[in-house]
Amino acid sequence: MDADFRNYLAVLEKVQPIVQREQVTQSTDINENQMGRSGALDFMFEASPSLIRELRRHCHHISGAREADYGPDQKERRGPFKQKLKRLVKVGGRDILVTESPALGGFGFRVDGELYNLDTLKFYEAMIAIRRGAILGDFIESVDRRTVVEINAEWGGFAYSFKTLCPNTTYVIVDRPEKFLFSAVYLMNRFPKAVMRFVQEDSDTPSKHVFQEIDFLFVPESCFEALHPERLDLVVNLLSFERQSTSKVDAYLRWAYELQCPFVYSFNRDHNPANEDLASLTDVIRQTYWPHDIPVMPVDFNEMLDRVVRGKSLRARLQRRHEKRGKYRHIIGWRRLLL
Repeated sequence: MDADFRNYLAVLEKVQPIVQREQVTQSTDINENQMGRSGALDFMFEASPSLIRELRRHCHHISGAREADYGPDQKERRGPFKQKLKRLVKVGGRDILVTESPALGGFGFRVDGELYNLDTLKFYEAMIAIRRGAILGDFIESVDRRTVVEINAEWGGFAYSFKTLCPNTTYVIVDRPEKFLFSAVYLMNRFPKAVMRFVQEDSDTPSKHVFQEIDFLFVPESCFEALHPERLDLVVNLLSFERQSTSKVDAYLRWAYELQCPFVYSFNRDHNPANEDLASLTDVIRQTYWPHDIPVMPVDFNEMLDRVVRGKSLRARLQRRHEKRGKYRHIIGWRRLLL
């Protein structure tokens, strides 16, 4: 039995009791879309060794990025993709670019010997925004151990990028437990010597001093309010706050506020047309944190630069100024002094 499949079985042993408990007390906050996405992951409870060896090729169930979109027959997409990658490097610098690993079936366009896909660019763009928000540098250079909480971490790709750049970090993932079968297994592969711990119920939450000894902590959504780290430096969310209810998002932010977390980072649309319960994410953030919009690119993360007006002429500059920006926003929230 290979190491990755052993890791999967270890994670499965942790996840199954949580799922069984939560099936009895299923949250009424989960909408039909979230239930459908959750059910699409049921195959991971009976995964084979061959599936785990190609885990990344099954992550499209979570992030949407598919291996088939980067095959040799996708030459028309390769050019615009490389163009956007080049622009991002120019904007953000190559020093915070973490490429797609070939491990566990990693895929993408190969550029200068490295793999890149839409997830790669998405996480890179988020890193650029966090750096522009004057936050990332403190984590990269930190001597003291810092704590980051990511709400809904997909398959663990952003966690991989952040921990690679900021190793002196305790990284906490709050998510639906079945998604740990992706994120935990992937991160165990990429950080084989890391200290991993799982919270299965409220009483399992580690004491404040133990946080300093953990690399990755996996916490089911139902238990997040029981977490009380000695310090909480940053809460991040990529592309899931927009799908949640106003009360759920507010609960996460107020929890962070009560723990004296100085910053939150959101990469979402202000309003998701499919979510009638959340009229404006920025307005919810504003209740506890001062939102600051951090521009990075003139298009959304899932769009290329084909339609962006180019050139340095006055006319081109004026056209770019009047073009509408993408709907996805990088928001850095600064903790309010008083509510």
